[in-house]
Amino acid sequence: MFHRDLSLGSLAVLSFSALASTVRTTVLDGGTQFIFYNGTLSGSFVPAEASRSICQQQGPYTFGPYFNASMRIGKNPPWDENPLYFEVDHFGTDYRTGNTQSAPRSLGIPKIPLDGLDHRLQTRQTCLSLGGCTNDAIYNLGFSTTRFECYKDGERCGMFETSPWTYVGEPNVNLTLASIARVSDRLIDPDDSGETGSFYSVSGDERSWIKENNRGRNAFDFQVPHNSSQRDCEMDFKWNETVPFTYTVNFSNTTATALFTVVASLGNVTLSFTGKRADGDDEELAPSNLYGQYSAISLADPSEHDLPTFTFANGTEFKWVENKGENGMHSLGLCIKQPSRDGCTWRRLAG
Repeated sequence: MFHRDLSLGSLAVLSFSALASTVRTTVLDGGTQFIFYNGTLSGSFVPAEASRSICQQQGPYTFGPYFNASMRIGKNPPWDENPLYFEVDHFGTDYRTGNTQSAPRSLGIPKIPLDGLDHRLQTRQTCLSLGGCTNDAIYNLGFSTTRFECYKDGERCGMFETSPWTYVGEPNVNLTLASIARVSDRLIDPDDSGETGSFYSVSGDERSWIKENNRGRNAFDFQVPHNSSQRDCEMDFKWNETVPFTYTVNFSNTTATALFTVVASLGNVTLSFTGKRADGDDEELAPSNLYGQYSAISLADPSEHDLPTFTFANGTEFKWVENKGENGMHSLGLCIKQPSRDGCTWRRLAG
């Protein structure tokens, strides 16, 4: 039996080593129940005056809106002690095809760490035949409150592993240290002219970050926005405990917005997401189970609950059961029992 790591979204294949570093176990493999919101990402980068990088010489920058950004908000099994789960992603849009995928990185240029921000200079953007390239200023963005990781003999699994292996839920953010509040009679999206209503707001900062679980997967890349300069500037950012940052996530059953701010030695970054719920028979849009089916979930009416409460769309409560596996497939431990079947939500391919 072999373990194969899968990830959401398309992959820009740079090389085998680049592919191996991009492919990963996702939290969805652990039975996460989520609502998918499809939307746009906008933001700004204001270089610090004291910075000597070429980025400082050309800024400030504003960028977006970029399409094909997404959020997932929901609930994990009991292996995640957080009261809820959220994740935001924007891999980048290939300017040649319009398809969303992971954008290639400049290879062979050393990174210089500066308070969590790295900067690299490049003379041109290289697009490989097996990969993609993007003009998006922000790409390879991923921020998740929790990761679900595979381990073999105490070490993180590689792309292929022989059985047995185990799974461990690793929180990146302790949401018990964040503020989770119900907001009433307000617009969740100020740019939306819809009716006011109730929603939840989650806000926190670097004090909620969990140091020992930082594996470098909560990160994003920045490059000079298209046509904004004759000289290129590129930076890599990874969230960590030394960099001040804030996050505010507002969500209802139909709409989600998020605002992230990051303060580092090279400057200040602001990222803003706005999206609407999207449903479909697709593993990226809703949790699927052993039988290739999916069951959409719903956020209970915020006006009736002080804290976020998730159920299946038909009102059935989640029931976490032990997954014994099927057809020789390995157990994931706790998983979600579907309302109409005895099977569990299960996405891992092991065989």
